[in-house]
Amino acid sequence: MANWSRVQAMPGIADALDGLRPFARIALATNAADSPETMIWDALGRVGLERLFDRLYCYRAVGQRKPSEGFFSAVLADLAVDRSCAFMVGDDFTADVDGANSVGLAAVWYVPAELGDPSRRAYRPIHNLSQLPRALM
Repeated sequence: MANWSRVQAMPGIADALDGLRPFARIALATNAADSPETMIWDALGRVGLERLFDRLYCYRAVGQRKPSEGFFSAVLADLAVDRSCAFMVGDDFTADVDGANSVGLAAVWYVPAELGDPSRRAYRPIHNLSQLPRALM
């Protein structure tokens, strides 16, 4: 991942995470299988986001993929955070939203505006990451 020719931050992510930092610890949880955690940290560094994350969890290190209960349980245990005090934000409805909900975590579904406004179950997605702090408060 860090060696990709192009690494780009999602629009609005830096401001959203900056807005959340005073109130929360922030972790990145990914199913990335082609890069170890060190390379993911390096990729975050290339776009100036590494300072905004307290922890990083990837499939290769956890040994299980989202939406498995084991993945979410491992992350929560390592963070020493109760499920009722945590949120999952993700763009993959099945892995991120359904997976989080299945273990008792609240979730926010991120669907970039250019992909339209999908109606899926009772979830109202956010379309810009600048909407994230408001969605979580």
